[in-house]
Amino acid sequence: MKILILILVVLLNNIVSAQRKELSEYQKNTIIANLDSTTRYKKLNAILDVWYMYVPEAIPKIEQDIFKQQQDIAHWYLVCLDKYNSPNFIDIAHRYIDTITFLNYTFEPENINEQKADAIAMLVRRGDYSRVGFLFEYIDLLKPAVASTPFNILNLIVENVPEYSELAKAEFRRIALNSNHDYYAPMSLLFLVDYYGDEIIPDLVYIIYNSQLSQVKSIAYDELEERNYPEMEAITKYLFLNEKEYKTKWINKLITKYATPSNYKFLQDNYQNIIVPEWLPAYQEYFQKTKLSNPLYPPSFNNLFEQFDYFKNLCDSLFNYTWLGDLTLSNELKNILTTAKTNLQNGDSLTCRVQIKEFQDLVDNVYKDSLNTDPRFVTIEGWKFLYWNAQYILDRLPEPQTNPNLLVNLKNSLGKQIPASNVMYYEGSWKDAVNNGDGTFTVITTTPTVSIRMFYEYANQTVNNVPAQNNTYTFTTVNTAVQLKNSSGNLIDEGTVQYYAGAWRSFGTTINGVAYKELLPVNYSFRMTYEYVLNDKQQNLSENPVVDFNTVLCTIKVTNANNQPLEGANTKYYSIAWRDIGLTNSSGEITKELLPKNLSFRATYNNVSQDKQQDISVNNLVEIMLNVP
Repeated sequence: MKILILILVVLLNNIVSAQRKELSEYQKNTIIANLDSTTRYKKLNAILDVWYMYVPEAIPKIEQDIFKQQQDIAHWYLVCLDKYNSPNFIDIAHRYIDTITFLNYTFEPENINEQKADAIAMLVRRGDYSRVGFLFEYIDLLKPAVASTPFNILNLIVENVPEYSELAKAEFRRIALNSNHDYYAPMSLLFLVDYYGDEIIPDLVYIIYNSQLSQVKSIAYDELEERNYPEMEAITKYLFLNEKEYKTKWINKLITKYATPSNYKFLQDNYQNIIVPEWLPAYQEYFQKTKLSNPLYPPSFNNLFEQFDYFKNLCDSLFNYTWLGDLTLSNELKNILTTAKTNLQNGDSLTCRVQIKEFQDLVDNVYKDSLNTDPRFVTIEGWKFLYWNAQYILDRLPEPQTNPNLLVNLKNSLGKQIPASNVMYYEGSWKDAVNNGDGTFTVITTTPTVSIRMFYEYANQTVNNVPAQNNTYTFTTVNTAVQLKNSSGNLIDEGTVQYYAGAWRSFGTTINGVAYKELLPVNYSFRMTYEYVLNDKQQNLSENPVVDFNTVLCTIKVTNANNQPLEGANTKYYSIAWRDIGLTNSSGEITKELLPKNLSFRATYNNVSQDKQQDISVNNLVEIMLNVP
């Protein structure tokens, strides 16, 4: 039997690897004729050709001879009749199921049932469900394993055969709840969820606590979450402690959707103990990044007064967790909240807003002021809860009246406000605007329009004829990308980038070939330094924020006095100092990627040296002849 399977695999590979093409009548007739071959290999090859190629002319012969064949070839005859939609397929399939045992033996006895099941599956896909009872006998025979052929049509039985739908459902449940197969178990669960919905919630909970498959647990979790299952927070903590896979998923849920101080503390106290030690640095990094990056809003409340009470209790919890210190700071924050709540109760929402903003700024400043030696501190966890709870209240309080003058601000390419260095406006001469202390500036003038100038990162941008009354004007930076590419157009490292704004300023170094910086969209000179060679380039960022620098593949070719290639010559180039390139190969050549510039090159062999200056942006082949034999 194993030899038969090997032959069949080889045949299938040969057929599938061949390019399918339209057959001539001669080729078709040859294939059909080979179905009568007395050579088993030839006959098997012919029926597989019928299956893969387009040979519908073979159908009458297949119908006539199917029950004269050995069991395995008879099965392929049936498959071909199914493929070509033989009008007699259903009758032949029933007869095949009844007689396969009596055909010339090629299958092991246990495989006969699989072939019957396959034939029944073909019937089911054609809407004939009369034989499905056998499938469940076969399923019981193979338990606890999964019967793959019946599995693939269980959904059709559930949907179309009421007398067997509960058995099919039970098989899906058996596989989803108890199987460790990483395909059948998740597929069973997905069908159950799709077809039965909330009815299987108890099964989903069972899977969370009993399944051995992480993927199945993750699917069950998502389905329970979608149905707002009330115990999701407890389930998340259980999975975090006990499930080896999907750790980032459980971390993310606990510090975003189920973000409470107690859950943050739970994570801090436990995640180092339940993660594989060598994975710990990666999870620590993920934990810290997620804590920093996600806004954290409080639970829903009926009104802002309930929010204030929660907020005050939050200060006590954070102090107990040592995420907020010292007691004086905690009391100061709670006093601000008490005053703000009183003002809100008295109908003074604008004063309440000012006090909540004061609270938020105090938290922010203490958190950022890590150099201060006083005992006050706010950790990232404390900052996140306090800052975003304050923002939650601010978002629900009325905005103060708009500035009657011209308000000027600066935002980055993502739309986030960033602090400008300065703003000036022109009124007979350039004058400083009023710094509001929050990153914005106010222009106070009686003229209807003004020119304003924004200063940021040593550069400035000027706009003219800006309406100066009751207006807000926003300058926007662009995310400037400076790229370093080699002669093949591939990004390379490491290049050092500068830009000119009154002087040469640091831009950064390339990472994966690119360096980024937010800059005002004006004209700059950029400088790239790579392998000690620098290039300058001027570009207007308002037209294109991507600045490209490209190296050239410089070839140094060294020959001797007879103009023959010189192997082993030491080569260098000069940029501030002599820099090594390397030794020439048997062709007398060596290559190096360099920025295109006028450079001096040197070749040395047996204490004989020769220098040559050449602009490799014009010609990247540097030829040096040494006066040696």
